[in-house]
Amino acid sequence: MSPNENGKVILAIDGGGSRTRCAAFGLNGEFLADVETGPSNHLQVERELVVTSLTEAVRAVMAKCGRELRDVICLSAGLAGVDVDGIGRDEMAEIL
Repeated sequence: MSPNENGKVILAIDGGGSRTRCAAFGLNGEFLADVETGPSNHLQVERELVVTSLTEAVRAVMAKCGRELRDVICLSAGLAGVDVDGIGRDEMAEIL
């Protein structure tokens, strides 16, 4: 970890109907870790499973790279079921 990075993390989530992937990167773009959990398409599975899949993904990737949730400074999520016109956006933003 470089001195100017201060342990901060950027998370990228790819949430779909069959699985959810989450990757962690340092501020310099260095790949830190990735994990895969269950589905998170809110149109195909119940909300409880969506919440579980996303929560497990974030917690697991942070544990895998040895960082704390407070170290996350940016989260970007591409989520199946959220339409380009914004349908589904509010529901998923609330979960995240």
